[in-house]
This record gives sequence, structure tokens and C-alpha cells, in this order.
Amino acid sequence: MTKPVTILHVRNSIAYGGVETSMLGWLNNVDRSRFNCPVALFTERNDAEAAFRNTFRAHGHRVISVPWHPGRQFRKAVATLEQHIHETDAKLLHTHDWRSDVIGWHAARRAGIPIMTTIYVWFRHPLATRIKEAIDSFYIRKFDRVTAVCKATLCQTVDRGVAKEKTEVLISGMDPSRTINKMDREIIRARFGLTNAHIAFVYVARFYREKAHATLIEAFREVVARHPQVRLLLLGKGPLEKALHEQIAAAGLTEQVLMPGFVEDVPTVLTAMDIMVHASLAEGIPLALYEGMLAGLPTIGSDVDGNPEVVIPQHTGWLVPPGNMKALRNALFDALQQKDLWETYGDNARSLIMSEYSISHAVTRLQTCWQKIIQHNMEPTA
Repeated sequence: MTKPVTILHVRNSIAYGGVETSMLGWLNNVDRSRFNCPVALFTERNDAEAAFRNTFRAHGHRVISVPWHPGRQFRKAVATLEQHIHETDAKLLHTHDWRSDVIGWHAARRAGIPIMTTIYVWFRHPLATRIKEAIDSFYIRKFDRVTAVCKATLCQTVDRGVAKEKTEVLISGMDPSRTINKMDREIIRARFGLTNAHIAFVYVARFYREKAHATLIEAFREVVARHPQVRLLLLGKGPLEKALHEQIAAAGLTEQVLMPGFVEDVPTVLTAMDIMVHASLAEGIPLALYEGMLAGLPTIGSDVDGNPEVVIPQHTGWLVPPGNMKALRNALFDALQQKDLWETYGDNARSLIMSEYSISHAVTRLQTCWQKIIQHNMEPTA
């Protein structure tokens, strides 16, 4: 029996979100008779990587540490990652963020194996992020393969100087069976103080600036004034949690805007909601959109990066300019006035995800990509 080929993944994780969910979906569904996929994870302040480590280990994946904090241990991180490459007999390094790209390139070069990365989003702001992304762009131009989770992010990657022939799209993918067994709608809604008389909007995203929660809350304040039966459920955690609580209280929305924190059974919760909102300023295609659409929800999304590839006006939902509070408010009003379209948009959304963004399709493309890189690396040079 042929021994599985080891693909060593590298990730810097400070909060469990879309990237982590994408990786878990991939690694849970790869053919383990062909591929062994341990994950090297950077150590962070206050054990911030624990959510990633614990979740992946609970699913049976090996997680090993790369030193970073305390301090920024660049040389030690490179040496440790190189050691992990040799110990696991990895034939390919697959990185998943800018730090992993930089450290990974040096380690892969020293170990003599190929390296690829997946780009999930280019944030472009603030200045510190732009500097990091400029450094990242310099390194990934040297990679054997550069992938992105959507067409828009791929185009932006090519614009950063990566040769087009070295790039491809690797979608995240969703498992359609995740939302087949629905619990009773009333039971799910009751967990959050919602009844069937309420119209429930939901936004699933970490509480970071680029997710634009503050803009959505401001827009929702005017919607509530005209539609007191509406509710907004903000699912997630993050550094802006306290500030958002304060904004909600100051706007007098403590009964209308709910922040229950991290919810483990998001796919199940989504089946009991009415409309998904995704107001972010920068995205690839967020996993939350996939999950909401798979649950049959019409979606209000910002017209940014990969969102328009799935949020299609007059088909699956409504698009608004990113960061535009008035446009977002108007889209919320439009959705409330067009209840006859919810079921159609939701059915279209679910069909789109099932036909073009299934996890089986995603993993087939992923494994083909890995195999091509490894085979190419094994070919003798002329």
C-alpha cells in the first residue's frame, strides 16, 4: 500500500474565523489514503491560537507548534518549521497567511521542497497592513503556486506581480448535508429571544474593523424606527466587541440588536433566520455567505472583492457599495418591502452553492493542485 504524501500546512491564527473554517473543511474531506495533512501553528500572545488548535485536534488533525511569541522569533521559527518539514517528511508546504508565507518560503527553500499559498483576501488598509501585504507580495512571486479563494482575489494577486500562469482559484466549498436536518424554527429562535413574529437579520463575522459592524448598526437604527418587529443577530467575537456593545446601547437598540457571542452551531442557527447581511469592506468570499446561502437565505452583501460572485442582484440578493451607510439602510428597507422574493432568492442561493461551491468539488481541485506541484517538483531538470 502506497504511503500517503504529507502536505504540511502553516497558519498564523489569532481568532477562529473564515480561514480556519475553510481549512478545516478542506482537511476533513481530503482523501487520507493519499494525503497526510498536519498543521504547523504559530504560538501567539495569551495562547490566542488555542481555538484553532483545539478545534483541529478535536477533528483528528495533528497540530504542531512554531515559536513566535514571546517576541518575534524569526530565525527560530524558520529553523523549527524546517525541522517539522523533515520530521513529517513533507513533500509540499501549503501556507495560509502573510507570516506563514514569509517564514514558510525560507523554511521550504532550506528544506528543498516546493511551496504554495492560498490568498483569502487583500485588506489594503490600514497602513501597517499595506506594508505587510507588500512584503507578502514580494515573497509569493517566488512560490511554485499561488491560489486564491475567488476570481476577484486572484485578479488582485496577479496585479501584485504574481505570474498569471502560476495562479488558480481554489474555492472553499460547503458540505450540503450540514443543513439538511433542520431543528424546529421556533426552538432555535427562542434561544435568542426571537419569536416567529420577528423578522431576523443575521451577520456572521468576527468583530474587526473591516467587517463594518458599526456601519450596519447605524443603518439598522433607522430601520427599527419604521419596523419595530425587526431584529439583528450579530454572531462572532473579536476586539471590537465592547465598542459595539456601547454603540448599540447608545443607539437604544439593546432589544433589537443581539450579540450572543461565539455560536458553535452556526449552520443550524442560520436555518431559522430570515435574511443574511454581510457588510464587510474587504473579502475573498466569506464562508459565512456560503453557509447563509446554503441555508436558503437571501443576502444583502457589500459590492466588494468576491462577494458579487455569489450575491447576485435580482437572483440571490442585494448588493450595496461598501461602507455606505445610506445604501445599506436602503437595501434593508428594500428587502423588508420585497418579502415575496425571499423564498426565490433563497432557493437560488442554495442551488448556486450546491452546484458550484460544494466541498467535493473544492477538494477535488485542491488535491489535483497538490499532485501537480509534487509531480512537477519530482521531474528531472534538463
